[in-house]
Amino acid sequence: MTSTFRYVSTLVQLGYLRRESHSKKLGPGLQSIVLGLNILRSGDAHRTIKTLVDQVHETHGITIDVALAVDDTMMTLYRREAEETLVYRLPIVSRAWHTTALGKAFLSHLPEKEMLAKAKQIKLVPKTPSTIVNRNKFLSELKSIRQTGYSTANEEYSPGLIAIGAPIFNLYTDEVKGAVSFDFSILQCTLKEVEKKYVDVLKELALGVSGAITST
Repeated sequence: MTSTFRYVSTLVQLGYLRRESHSKKLGPGLQSIVLGLNILRSGDAHRTIKTLVDQVHETHGITIDVALAVDDTMMTLYRREAEETLVYRLPIVSRAWHTTALGKAFLSHLPEKEMLAKAKQIKLVPKTPSTIVNRNKFLSELKSIRQTGYSTANEEYSPGLIAIGAPIFNLYTDEVKGAVSFDFSILQCTLKEVEKKYVDVLKELALGVSGAITST
């Protein structure tokens, strides 16, 4: 027990484990998440995802993000940026659940009880004047996303930037694993124009990415 405690304490200090302050329960730390991300990036699934994303990018010239959810974070697995346009870049590990199309697409497709519990835990801190900070409105939007199959972020994370997102799943278990997003500047188009032109493309890419992560 003494040795185990010492090893665990060392891993907590190094960031590979995280100890909850109130319950003392242990979970994966930030360093473990980054290590896992690097392993995923070196695998066959990542190469397949990269190929799929690059094909859509080259056809449409848009910025695309693919992220996986791990505990209370979203990890960017792959990003392809459009050239000569205003874009934003999320950190590799992010907790931007309520302000991004990625976060809302993932949350909305969790099992309903889990979705409600997680949504109620999120602090709805405003990033811009457009950020949703009313919890009832946020929950209503998640339920709407669940029906349409895609999310939107209309200048909610950063002024001047809009995005649409779709969930990615393990196709064997139907468990939501993350999300894909297309990102645009308001100088390029309106949100309505993005929805009309790109939602079907987004959903098709999300299905392809789902197939890639299911095969791992």
